Amino acid sequence: MEQLLHILLWAWAIIWGGLVCWVFFGDRINRIDPMIPLIGRLARRRTSDPYAVPVYNGKRWRAWVLIAAIFSAFVLASFEYLYRDLYQGLDWESLGASLVVAGYRALQHLLFNGSLEPPPAGSPEWSMWFLHFSSVSAVASYLLIILEAVRRLFTESVQVVELRLYRDHVVVCGLGEVGLLLVKDAVRKRQRVVVVEKYAQNAYAHQVALRGVTVVFGNAKDEQVLKRVNAANARYVFFALPSDEDNLEGAADLCALASRSRSQCSFEERLCRARTGRLGVYLRLRDEPIRHVAEQLMMAAPEGTTFGVFNLAERTGRSLVTELLVPDRPLEETQAAHYVVLGFGPMGQQVLRNLAEFAHYENLKRPRVTVVFNASERRAVVAFARAYPRLMPPRAFVNGFSPDPACDDWSYGVEGDPDGRSAQSGVEFVVNGGWIRDDGGARSPKVLDALIRLASAPDTRPTVILCREDDDQNFTAARQLRDELDQRMSGWASGSSRDNGSYAGRVPVFAYVPHRPLLTGSAVEQPDGITFFGVWESLCTLDALTQDLHAEFAACIAVDYARRHDPESLTGFGATSREKVWYLRSLPVWSQHSSLRAAAFAPVKLAAMGLVDVDVRVANGLWSQLAAGVTAPDNIEGTPAFERAVQMEHNRWMAERLLMGWAFGQEHETARLRRPQLVPWGYVSEAEQQKDREQLRALLALCQSGLA
Repeated sequence: MEQLLHILLWAWAIIWGGLVCWVFFGDRINRIDPMIPLIGRLARRRTSDPYAVPVYNGKRWRAWVLIAAIFSAFVLASFEYLYRDLYQGLDWESLGASLVVAGYRALQHLLFNGSLEPPPAGSPEWSMWFLHFSSVSAVASYLLIILEAVRRLFTESVQVVELRLYRDHVVVCGLGEVGLLLVKDAVRKRQRVVVVEKYAQNAYAHQVALRGVTVVFGNAKDEQVLKRVNAANARYVFFALPSDEDNLEGAADLCALASRSRSQCSFEERLCRARTGRLGVYLRLRDEPIRHVAEQLMMAAPEGTTFGVFNLAERTGRSLVTELLVPDRPLEETQAAHYVVLGFGPMGQQVLRNLAEFAHYENLKRPRVTVVFNASERRAVVAFARAYPRLMPPRAFVNGFSPDPACDDWSYGVEGDPDGRSAQSGVEFVVNGGWIRDDGGARSPKVLDALIRLASAPDTRPTVILCREDDDQNFTAARQLRDELDQRMSGWASGSSRDNGSYAGRVPVFAYVPHRPLLTGSAVEQPDGITFFGVWESLCTLDALTQDLHAEFAACIAVDYARRHDPESLTGFGATSREKVWYLRSLPVWSQHSSLRAAAFAPVKLAAMGLVDVDVRVANGLWSQLAAGVTAPDNIEGTPAFERAVQMEHNRWMAERLLMGWAFGQEHETARLRRPQLVPWGYVSEAEQQKDREQLRALLALCQSGLA
């Protein structure tokens, strides 16, 4: 019996020792659970939210474990002393007083104010063991209290020592929505994460701390704070602060810190870091002028540092136009795409820019775009129209929903001799469309009647894009608009109401819902004909931001063009991917912009040649196919599909230059932003046409090897 009690006592002590360790180090379990089968099984018992704090994280149960330790110590000791009184013949009438005395003696025992009194003579041998078990619980409660006090007193000192030992960790500066998504993804990938947050009242700080993330409160622009989190030895550092200027300033301080850190390393370590690109610095920048300043900072970065700039709105708009809209593009020269953009906030402006840049398909016509804005967005419309004067035709504010079909042709307004390939004037605007002010929203009669009229027009393919800044508003408007359109067009399915060649399919509806993934996830049944885009949860991941295939592909395009037309400019640059990216960043801003836009347009050209599966309606679906490799038939050159893709690239290039402020000129003058090639394809000289064909050949060669 005594041996069994000894075993039980040891088991009791081990249980409480394990609980003490669990509540103070339980946040580390989520990094090692794949190594421990039992904990691994517990790890899979999560809530419906994949980012919820695991139930096995002990830190969230710290207070309850302390209460359980105190309670068990008190109850066990009280039971022992009460049992002794009962064993000695206690009168039941004085039981209440005995309970009070037993509780008082148990409290003394819990406070270590007394010795372990032996049991009365003749009592069972196991009675004394209740005090032993109570003592173990009391010791555990004191350990919990002492460790908590030490943690609160010396947290900062211990944190400083721990951070000095960190290597290849992930540093996230700014715990806003973007920073939180990055932290969640890094924790899910079992990365060691450190967060720098300026405000201690941040609502997300406690949430990420429960997941084992080290949170340092300070200003990410302060070099001492970056030094404290050992950012120079991190694998990735993300600056996701609210201000672009703060992100740029923090990156500049990190560059200075990394330069001093590199100078203190041995030659072998510096060489290793330079080859592997150990430190990756990524900035969230929204303003284009500040992005140009960041490009200069990238060129001055120390060896072994990889720089990246991300703009979620720009990535969202680019993915929408070059991937999600591709399946519904016009395929014949008689067809015209008409995009109706509802809402002109920041996302609406980005979508309009990307439609003008990339919505150039096999019909070889200008895209039609109608922007519907309300009274609060009027200033944004005026400012945008002034910033891009060559975007729309002169009467854009008059015929918003009814653009002149003659303006679809790129040769509209161009004077010259196409047979002699000479022009006296060039292309003057990019898209055919206009602006409409309407405060009624997506279901206003004016908008609905216009959409029905567009859908019934011969060879017109309308598409609705909801770009308001409120997720709930876009989600609700998309479903309501879908129902309303289906109800009004229900008789068209059989063709009874339309035998004139008009659009026989449903009008696609795209809605911008970035912040509410639960609304657009698989758990919610969505009606056909609605596509939600721009979900930040899929954009703010380590892989999406650190493996930018788009930038690497643009660098390959720039290097290939230089190899064919200006090989001397490649002097000093190697053949690795990082060296190609460095070459791209050494080019003028307008040249970088042109290479990036040409790379972004690659999926559209490949889709026009039938080389990729366009039915993959997910972001980066076409880019994933490019990464795996795309093989073109040997005899594709010279085919109608090849020549059509070449003309599509020329139209895209004209749109890009017109939006950047270039204009037609008889001579090429970079200083005055003049190009003689800003004319329709039929006016372009044979030598210039051959350059576009060479570019498409180079694109197919790059895609054949795969971007991965």
